Amino acid sequence: PESSTDQGLRYRKEALLTDAFLAIALDLKYGRINTRPDPEIIDSLAQEALENALSTKQIREFLESQEPRHAQYQLLKYSLGEILNNVNSSDRKILLSGITYNSVADHKRIQLVEVNMERWRSELTEFGDRYIWINIPAYHLRVVEGTRNVLESRIIVGNPDTPTPTLNSIVESISLYPYWRVPRKIAIEELLPAIQQDTSYLRRHNFDVLDKNGAIRNPATLEWKKFNKDYFPFSLRQREGIGNSLGIIKFVFDNPYAVFLHDTNAKGLFRRDVRALSHGCIRMEKAVELARYLVPEPGAIAKRIEQRKQTTLGVRRPIPIYIRYVTCEFMDDELKCYDDVYGLDHAIIKWLYSP
Repeated sequence: PESSTDQGLRYRKEALLTDAFLAIALDLKYGRINTRPDPEIIDSLAQEALENALSTKQIREFLESQEPRHAQYQLLKYSLGEILNNVNSSDRKILLSGITYNSVADHKRIQLVEVNMERWRSELTEFGDRYIWINIPAYHLRVVEGTRNVLESRIIVGNPDTPTPTLNSIVESISLYPYWRVPRKIAIEELLPAIQQDTSYLRRHNFDVLDKNGAIRNPATLEWKKFNKDYFPFSLRQREGIGNSLGIIKFVFDNPYAVFLHDTNAKGLFRRDVRALSHGCIRMEKAVELARYLVPEPGAIAKRIEQRKQTTLGVRRPIPIYIRYVTCEFMDDELKCYDDVYGLDHAIIKWLYSP
């Protein structure tokens, strides 16, 4: 007969194995870092997981079923396996024990893959069959239909001091020849000093000065020297035209950050490799092509561009837009890793690999 000591040890092992099984299942389903559902949901999932595992005895299959179905997650998982299969046996043993070294190239790549697999575990959105996808560290936009990229474009994103936020929204309209209503921070910190130095700056860059009622004021009647960041009772608006900072097209989508996707009059910046240059909005190289895709009636966009008038066009088929931060992805049949432009990988690496 089993002694009380042996029985106690068996119960302890069973409890530890059960706890480990549930921890792995939850980590695979929700990620290790992001906020989990409330405890009642966790408890019900735990009970379901245990019952499933005990009844089928297919532990591995059940755990794999908890992983994200997102194609990128599955491709990253495949890439991780390929890297592990190609490292030497001593490195493989170290990596499988959960240890990585930044100084070793394969270890660094595995870190990046695992960091972004964790991001996908935390991704709750189902993207559907048609959407705009923007990846900040890749400086890249693509329009996805099913499994195809029907349009791709280089983009410019926010610099590290004014980062572009991640968000979900829907593009419902297009503004052609838009005004640029200058955010107050930019107006008082960047434009006001330039205007105080030379008031012709306003005329040369097509800016209107608006009072609190929205009326246009004559800049020549204002005492510019007395204004400062704490006292500037006006707003600035750049008039429409090819010299406008927004270019000639703005894509409108609701979000709490006052961020939008737009054309630009500084096309040369797209030749740069590092394009974290804006105040948070996203500038797009192929804005006209995206407008034609969203308003496909023949000649509709070309006609409005030729007219050079402010126009807002509704998008007959509004399209979801997803802005994300992914530093490693599988694209064009290869694993591509990008610079961590906002330094967001560090916290995930610390969480995943710290004892």
